[in-house]
Amino acid sequence: MSAFPPPGRSVARRAVRWVLACAVVLGCGPEAPPESPPPSILLVTFDTTRADHLGAYGRSEAGTETLDRLAAEGVVFDAVSSVSSVTLPSHTSILSGVYPSAHGVRDNAVFVLDDQALLVSEVLAERGWRTAAFVGGYVLDPRFGLDQGFERYTAPPVSSRAESTHVDRRADVVVGDALRWLSELDPDERFFAWVHLYDPHAPFDPPSPWKERFPDPYDAEIAFADAQLGRLLAGLARRGQDANLLVAMTADHGESLGEHGERSHGAFVYDATLHVPLILSGPPVASLAGTRVERAVTNASLAPTLLDLAGIDPGAMPDVHLPSLLAPDSEDRPLYAEAYNPYYTFRWHASRGVISGAYKLIEGKQAELYDRSSDPGEVRDLAAEEPQRVAALGEALDALLAANPPLGWADTREVGAKEQRMLESLGYLESDTGGDPFDPALPDARERVGDIARIEKAGEWDHQAQAILADLPPVAFERREREREARALRERARDLLADVTAANPSDPFALGRLASVELSLENYDEAARLLERVVSLEPGGSVAHFNLGSALLGLGRVEEGVREIETAIALEPIQPRYYLRLARHYSEAGDLDQATHWLETAAEHMDPNDPMAAQIVAFRERVALERDRAADAPESGR
Repeated sequence: MSAFPPPGRSVARRAVRWVLACAVVLGCGPEAPPESPPPSILLVTFDTTRADHLGAYGRSEAGTETLDRLAAEGVVFDAVSSVSSVTLPSHTSILSGVYPSAHGVRDNAVFVLDDQALLVSEVLAERGWRTAAFVGGYVLDPRFGLDQGFERYTAPPVSSRAESTHVDRRADVVVGDALRWLSELDPDERFFAWVHLYDPHAPFDPPSPWKERFPDPYDAEIAFADAQLGRLLAGLARRGQDANLLVAMTADHGESLGEHGERSHGAFVYDATLHVPLILSGPPVASLAGTRVERAVTNASLAPTLLDLAGIDPGAMPDVHLPSLLAPDSEDRPLYAEAYNPYYTFRWHASRGVISGAYKLIEGKQAELYDRSSDPGEVRDLAAEEPQRVAALGEALDALLAANPPLGWADTREVGAKEQRMLESLGYLESDTGGDPFDPALPDARERVGDIARIEKAGEWDHQAQAILADLPPVAFERREREREARALRERARDLLADVTAANPSDPFALGRLASVELSLENYDEAARLLERVVSLEPGGSVAHFNLGSALLGLGRVEEGVREIETAIALEPIQPRYYLRLARHYSEAGDLDQATHWLETAAEHMDPNDPMAAQIVAFRERVALERDRAADAPESGR
């Protein structure tokens, strides 16, 4: 749960916001009192949910009874484009009302929204709404900055104990959390609750009976989330908290499901990952029941829309230039979207796009133009046929970027070893920031997207090898056979990763994976060569420094190896295996004092419940015994 008001906010900015709040309460400002009491607001975001997999958007086999009912009783926006195809940037825009070019959060994990940002949660909290957020995925953990303005913010518990943690919460857990908080409120207290349901995100593992009801596990995950939303709404109805409730539902992005060669999301700005649902429902919009809005809109417009329906002047968020979705506007306006994840993960060329009416221009390694009315799958590139339209939309994109310049709200951060494993368990592979995402020398994501599947397959083979070696049989010849099997798996992984890195030698993630496999095969020369390249590309990565140190120790380059591992410790002091590696090195070298030093230092920084804590303790006891024996040796020799 975050502190409230958020710590670190400048005094001047806080004063301005409270002046605005007083103007509303006293009626002395430009905001006229709403005709009806301000509503409570339930913002629901389904992760990774394509619009065309909901019944309200035409999928007859969908199990989305709750959303379909909300759609029938409210307003449905048919042509909603997300601003990004990854979670954190999109949710930042949903809550802030500005494009990623302005708020600066361009990817998951490596960016943090700082407290100079102004979120709709803050505006509502300062005007008397009780506020809480309940998120299902680690990528929205409060450490990334979206907890501003929420008096309670709960996310999946992140344990430093796990070497590989699947850090997400199922929808039933998230909804149960939300219902407990709502039950603490008086029935007539107005609230703003954000509920994020992560279930439609891969890997798809729906619970029973949904997995039996739906042949497509993606549809089953959406149906399960829909059922839990129904449970949440039923709980509100039982307590009478739905009498003046606005329900706003959208998604952060969609899922490619194989379109354009992408299995998941993040690489592109095609509609497979940008076209998302958006539904407004409840008494505050009852007069618009059954309305469908066909014009193209962005999910970044949700924040000013919530203010509009709450009776708050949009000027309360002075950096927001997008209008309310319900504002009279008969013309389509150009919309912005981007995909920077390919650069920050693989050092591929990023892309951004402008949507204007039926047309979308994508500015990537090469310009792409699509007529989405006649080509909804965006498979026929018209850029070469319509250069004038490309030029006109290019000017519109430049104008959008000029109108939405950086606000200085985002900071960058390093991703540690444990956090990287947690992100990988959620399907995200992250590198660090820096450089130019639009450097023309970078590879085209369209040509390299197959690398993601190859890297994942190599990872599967390496994990299989680890599992084999962790459970070797006691009989010698059987053990040797299993060891040969593990080595063969790792050699296959090495060959696959070598193909990937040969085509893109600046991809730090693939290089690091290849180096790790070479290290496990005890090919120390090759591992060191690769890791020196990784460290030059990403000097802030603790894992690369640790692996480089291990490779150098394997080559007998002791001073260099120790220095690299000490660098890894300085970058990520909570990582116990770094200390353990140094302690073992010094123990093998006969320097028991240094071994003891590193084991004691590990104990100072380590979670005592970490699985490696037992290894540290056992090794420390062994070193202590060896020191005692060494100390007693002169006595016994007299």
